[in-house]
Amino acid sequence: MTKESQRALLEIQQAQTAFKLAILRAYLAPMLAKVARFGKPIMLIDGFAGTGASGTDQGSTAIMLEHARRGRYNVPVKVRAVERDFDHYAKLEALTEAARQGGADALAWHGMIEDHLFSLLRQATGHALFLFLDPYGAQIPFDCLAGALATLRGNRYPPTEVLLNVSAPLIFREFGIVGDEWTPSKTKRADLALGGVWWHDVARRLDSTADRVREVTEGYARRLCSATGMTWQTVPVFRHPRHDVPIYNLLYVTRSSDHGLATFIDAVGRARPDYLVAVEGEGDLTLFGDSGDWARGEAKRQQTATQPHIEENLRKIAARGDEFHPLSIPQEVYGNATGVATGTQVERALRTLVEAGELCLVNKKGSKHIEGVYARATRG
Repeated sequence: MTKESQRALLEIQQAQTAFKLAILRAYLAPMLAKVARFGKPIMLIDGFAGTGASGTDQGSTAIMLEHARRGRYNVPVKVRAVERDFDHYAKLEALTEAARQGGADALAWHGMIEDHLFSLLRQATGHALFLFLDPYGAQIPFDCLAGALATLRGNRYPPTEVLLNVSAPLIFREFGIVGDEWTPSKTKRADLALGGVWWHDVARRLDSTADRVREVTEGYARRLCSATGMTWQTVPVFRHPRHDVPIYNLLYVTRSSDHGLATFIDAVGRARPDYLVAVEGEGDLTLFGDSGDWARGEAKRQQTATQPHIEENLRKIAARGDEFHPLSIPQEVYGNATGVATGTQVERALRTLVEAGELCLVNKKGSKHIEGVYARATRG
């Protein structure tokens, strides 16, 4: 993608970028706190770091560095950031140098992430890992990512978490090629990124752009997780809440549900107010000023409205007759509320069902929080 195209993309992605960075902020703090309990150092890798900033705000690398500087996790938190554009890399290096002066373990690498990934993951041996891949355009080649995760991060512990952007605009461009007249050479970038030509049939079979993007994203996720033995969750990110085709999908891949997947789903819900505030700031939602009060109130209303759905999900799980840990099966617990609800709604739903006599809770870990709580149906 040309620099002019990158700038144009940035100009139309204010709300989406705000959402993505808000998810990262909401996710990193609880994830790092939980993972630090394993007593292992933690490595955060930003594979498409850019300058480390997002306009005048913090970018993904800057957010990571904030956590590396804090030193509050009782284990070392290291940041490695990769950028191929030399001008961007120079600014990224200045950012990491300032962080090093402040005591952080941070390094910037110049080049393409696929050229450095295996080396970086070898350095992360014995570390918990969070890998963030957010490119402008084509994703890292599938075989490179799957191969690195399968061979160098094959164990359940220390934890491995990956968040990557599956670009809908890239897929749109390639779907425009895959039609009555096309040549395989024109789809090469997408074929490499998505792991083969399997998606061509999806393009021909489905008529709806939204269906195509969803099927390709989920097909990619299934293939990646089959190759690596991991679990996945997708989050579609829209230009506007009323749109039905996402501008990109965030794909979260993990080996752990209790400290990984549940934390991520909660973070997406907690980031939603910032997304609605950013959309409001663009003048798309309301005419009542730009304070963000309406947007945050609307996000809260939407979250509150998910509680009955979560309660019904919990009833269905409890009806199986087995004791269960809600945070170990977050996709079942949240269901269609994923992307809106947070752990707060899950806790309130559990409390409501307990007070109604439908569930009883078992605190097996002596914890005051939901992570230590198991549930089962009340026996009559």
